[in-house]
Amino acid sequence: MKQGLMLLDGVAYDLQIVSLKRSFQVLDTDYSGRVIEAGQMYRDVVGTFYNYELKVKPSRRNPQDYDAFYQAISSPQESHILTLPYGSQGVLTQKMYVTAGKDDLIRQEDGKNLWDGLTVSYVATRAARVPE
Repeated sequence: MKQGLMLLDGVAYDLQIVSLKRSFQVLDTDYSGRVIEAGQMYRDVVGTFYNYELKVKPSRRNPQDYDAFYQAISSPQESHILTLPYGSQGVLTQKMYVTAGKDDLIRQEDGKNLWDGLTVSYVATRAARVPE
């Protein structure tokens, strides 16, 4: 992935992107539901939310960026501004919060811990698209 296509709070980290999955949710308000008489679904749509799951590993050039990214993404804060690939040519920048993250200790070597496969889940804080 080219540099600058993935930014966390405006910072580009030198990481190897293993996978990037995007998903969407079209969410309804509490006023949505089935109408009993006809069995028809009534939807009061809030909008479409774009969410992501990112899996990275350290780059050989800058393994310290993996630790820096881990510290930044796991910080106890309300949300982050993320820029991630979206569509065939562009990027999407939006406010997102982290729901979870995990990685694996591969080995310990020369007094260093070598981690790999950090997977992070992000959820949009607001709808990217709303009904017209």
